Amino acid sequence: MAAREEAVTGVKVGGREPKALLLSDGTRLALEDVGAPGGVASWVRVGHDEGHDLTVEDALALAGNEHAAYVQVRTRAEAAWLELVSEWYRVEADRLRGEIDGAELPARSLD
Repeated sequence: MAAREEAVTGVKVGGREPKALLLSDGTRLALEDVGAPGGVASWVRVGHDEGHDLTVEDALALAGNEHAAYVQVRTRAEAAWLELVSEWYRVEADRLRGEIDGAELPARSLD
């Protein structure tokens, strides 16, 4: 991170859905899906010119000591959510495989 960015730190978590940390320069630190649905979950700095993905370590540094726990909790919560969703997809895939494996093809007409 550039020296200029080191002075930026977390200020507060707010809003109806506290999914972003307001930073001292007015930008927000958020964990978002990048790209199309099912894309990679990544920390981003919303409102910052560069707009590139941040590592968890970068997000912790930007949050500062006072708000580092927020980054930890949001990251762990996102990982848990992804595990839950992936389990649902696995169960559905198994169900569909079971249905097709047990299905009989319709008899062909010899007309």
